[in-house]
Amino acid sequence: MVGVSSSTATAEKISWYCALFMAIMLVLSCCESSSEGEFMVRMTQQQQQLRNIVVKKPCDEIYVVREGETLHTISEKCGDPYIVEENPHIHDPDDVFPGLLKTRGIRQVLGSDLFDFKPTKLFVFGDSYTDTGNTGKALSYSWKPPYGRTFPGKPDGRFSDGLVLTDFLAEYLGIETPIPYKFRRIGSKYCRRGMSFAYGGAGVFNTWFPLPNMTKQINFFEQVLNKDRVYTQSDLHSSAALVSLCGNDYFVYSLRNGSMQLTLNLKRIHGLGVRKVAVTLMQPIGCLPKSSAAYSYQKCNETENSYVKFHNHLLRQAVAELNNQTMDSPFVILDLNRAFETVFANKGSRKFENPFKPCCVGISKGYSCGSVDERGMKKYRVCENPGSAFFWDFGHPTQAAWHAVYLALREQF
Repeated sequence: MVGVSSSTATAEKISWYCALFMAIMLVLSCCESSSEGEFMVRMTQQQQQLRNIVVKKPCDEIYVVREGETLHTISEKCGDPYIVEENPHIHDPDDVFPGLLKTRGIRQVLGSDLFDFKPTKLFVFGDSYTDTGNTGKALSYSWKPPYGRTFPGKPDGRFSDGLVLTDFLAEYLGIETPIPYKFRRIGSKYCRRGMSFAYGGAGVFNTWFPLPNMTKQINFFEQVLNKDRVYTQSDLHSSAALVSLCGNDYFVYSLRNGSMQLTLNLKRIHGLGVRKVAVTLMQPIGCLPKSSAAYSYQKCNETENSYVKFHNHLLRQAVAELNNQTMDSPFVILDLNRAFETVFANKGSRKFENPFKPCCVGISKGYSCGSVDERGMKKYRVCENPGSAFFWDFGHPTQAAWHAVYLALREQF
């Protein structure tokens, strides 16, 4: 009787565990389905918002100025950052009388000016300037308010109030923003547009952040190609890559070592089958608010900027050497440094009154943008109009700034 009772109890226990396991699996299945549905809705909504922001109808070469318009508003509307140069007779950009104005009638070239072909996919490697959601919520303040305030209206992993470099370049190429690597399984249908492996805080080497460096990001890419088999060689041949590392390991390793390793990384990405690779030169890091704060946000740290110029010189040489080793010159430089300086000098489509002063800051020492205390009370303040600020926080541009930088970059294409 004892044996029978014991067997019955064991059977009941097993049956109970099985039922519990099935219930858990059902709940997880529902959650995964919900997550996928939410992700798909979010991606669709964001892409429509992005298209409304980036794609602007080009103006006719002779533009009819309306009452109340200025060169700045017309330049923004027409997507023509050099409209002042086209109209040298106008001395005050804020005072334009109704009449006729000459523009460049810029067209949507969809990447042909940059890569000499129309890419169908974009693969992104880099740091917080290109990360669109890979960095985990536990590690990143980009998932906390007030990040994402302008776009998409709530935090979504971008290190800005809205769109970043990846979004603008993808739209320029006529490609929807690539899916972040960490969402590749729940949003597999979006893999057709490419994939972003960028992580905020990453560098060429390991930095003080425990996040995938450039080598590991390329390892992820290789796994997606060889193990998961998400893309074919034909897909890769019609694809392009963006590589952007903007200084997280700048003072951890020497400039020369960083440039040499980055060169190897570029070569490896192209070797995996990507047809064209665009790499950004480093921005003037001495102008970031964390450096310009020492000068009350009135000027840059030119010593730091001189290091950047040396790094960019080495990178230019390395890229030229790589192109000389191939028949089709697959590597393209995006001069982020010159684009930033162009906007700082108010030569772009948008004027930023004090480009070195951040919009979102901590209320006192020890706090920063997004900080809260132990009670959840916010310990930061945000400027009234993020669109009038170049920098969002201590080191990242606002959406408005990225748009202006994008327009300056487009002139380089």
